[in-house]
Amino acid sequence: METFIHLLNYCDIVLFTLIVRLGHILNVAILYFTQWLNQHEISDIYLGKLNINI
Repeated sequence: METFIHLLNYCDIVLFTLIVRLGHILNVAILYFTQWLNQHEISDIYLGKLNINI
């Protein structure tokens, strides 16, 4: 029974780190995406549409 609880705790830790990593990757991706849009001078129009959709 104790090993089962230990396994559950391990799974929780793995899930937590995966979610944190995914969140970090998403933040970086959004940052690069907005920088790319800024370079192409369509950012204001495009981001405006995105904000309305979200």
